[in-house]
Amino acid sequence: MHLYTVAQMREAEQRAATEYGISLSDLMDNAGKALARAALAMCPAGVIGIFCGNGNNGGDGYVCAAELLRRGRRVIVWGIGAEALPEGSLAKNAADEFQATGGVILPITLELDNIKCDLIVDALLGTGLIRQVSGLYEHAIRLINAAPAPVLACDLPSGVDGDTGEIMGVAVQADKTLMMGLGKLACALSPGSACFGQAEVCDIGLPEALVAGFMSAEENRDKLHLSLESLDAGWAEISISNESTAEKFIASHVLYDTLSDLIEIAICLFKGQSCKKRILLEPDEITIEAVLIDSEEVVLKIKETTFICSLQRYARQVLKLFDSYQHKHGAGTYGTKWHHDFPSEKLEALRKMLRSKKETP
Repeated sequence: MHLYTVAQMREAEQRAATEYGISLSDLMDNAGKALARAALAMCPAGVIGIFCGNGNNGGDGYVCAAELLRRGRRVIVWGIGAEALPEGSLAKNAADEFQATGGVILPITLELDNIKCDLIVDALLGTGLIRQVSGLYEHAIRLINAAPAPVLACDLPSGVDGDTGEIMGVAVQADKTLMMGLGKLACALSPGSACFGQAEVCDIGLPEALVAGFMSAEENRDKLHLSLESLDAGWAEISISNESTAEKFIASHVLYDTLSDLIEIAICLFKGQSCKKRILLEPDEITIEAVLIDSEEVVLKIKETTFICSLQRYARQVLKLFDSYQHKHGAGTYGTKWHHDFPSEKLEALRKMLRSKKETP
């Protein structure tokens, strides 16, 4: 199974529309119907309960519910914010179609405390999740997890970050997750990977030629390359690349701050801690997320590119950046007027950690 980032999935959806004439509505219709088929396979008889959020993941859920009604199945649909869905949005259109088919959307309230059904479909939150789960969404997830019925998750278990596998406060514990179109990186990253149950990818109509053009995360394995170029009086071009793409940024007087941040990330990883840092690189501020898979490998998300590489490789690449600076300006340049307070102890700590890692049998 190939795994991709959330950004790649969004690009695939956009390009499917602009280059192949496959609309987001078409993709949602395909996704919802695939979800319905999976629900029927898991629950040949009985009541299917569907929890729908107010985004596109919820839209998939409403399409699923309408398809199940057409097939003569009894469904109970609980929705968050269904009454306030924006006119013309995909989720609104899907909810209206479900109701036009004869369906009823029950509101999720804090008073809801008992779910009776034979299968639960989780369509609350998907790849758009960017903050900790709270309020009605948290309440709904806890209800789902407390229910005895098996759970089928749509695309991602609600509450799991699609790129990092982080549990955003609370997450659905699914028995099966049907990932839409592309495999999501989170299904291989702890702790979120434990929430997926059986993870499968379903075809929602993304053209094969389009998907073939994306480099999956595992194809990026150990291809991280950091380099420092065009160094001149405190100015440097930092290049972040793999074999097929390259991102370049200009760092001026913040160069040593940048190197210090990269070193801090490596030290955190050696200590067994995942981390996220915002790094100022002219003209943009970028976020680097580093997630430890195990004691040997790390997932790095730098802007929109995700790498899987060994911890040792990342540490060596960071040290190489520092050595490139020293090679240009000579040893001891962290004592220059620009960065007289550069924490050289971090550098020595990282070198020591790397040596220790190499010596461990």
